[in-house]
Amino acid sequence: MLAVICLVAQGLFWYFSSPGPRLAGETGLIPAGVRCLLAVATLMAIPLAWSVTTRRSIGTPFLGMGNRFLGVRAIIVLTPAFVIGTLLGSGDNQIIAFYPMPGDQIGSDLGQMLIWFALYLLYYVAFEFFYRGFMLHGFESFEMTVAVTIQTVCCLFVHFGKPTIEVWASIPASIVLGWLAWRTRSIWYGVAIHYLVGIANDLGALWQGNNLG
Repeated sequence: MLAVICLVAQGLFWYFSSPGPRLAGETGLIPAGVRCLLAVATLMAIPLAWSVTTRRSIGTPFLGMGNRFLGVRAIIVLTPAFVIGTLLGSGDNQIIAFYPMPGDQIGSDLGQMLIWFALYLLYYVAFEFFYRGFMLHGFESFEMTVAVTIQTVCCLFVHFGKPTIEVWASIPASIVLGWLAWRTRSIWYGVAIHYLVGIANDLGALWQGNNLG
């Protein structure tokens, strides 16, 4: 049953939020914000509803701060490497065309940009909650390698439709963030890293787009 819930939630998330054939071409702060709220609805509300009806845990062991020492060190070490790699890839034409999701207009409006970054945080919390919390916890009866591989494959599938370079980058990133969540017993260090990478990607795409344009 867990596998069915994961497939349903992931399928709805991909179609309606990340990016899905219906929304991939839409820009504007409101459509992008709706995508973030739909990520919460599909990746958090569905597992929560399932847990209430079945009285099963949804990954609460991963919702605390866990191993703070390892988590903080991981943020310090991994974030610069991830951000640098992201900025180097932000010159890709597909990245520039796709990001930021609200469109290039937020680059000239600080208020819209701050609102977007706040909404974007919801997106990453939902993403990490589902893949590195609910899913990892659900399959932790397997050894770490198997559980991390399952969520890595699922993360790869949900990136289909996004820029090619991002699809390939999702593989090593999902392995590292899955390992980090497993070892720290927390999603929050992955949230921090993933969120900062997302912001760097948006800012890099804006800067590259302005310079290349």
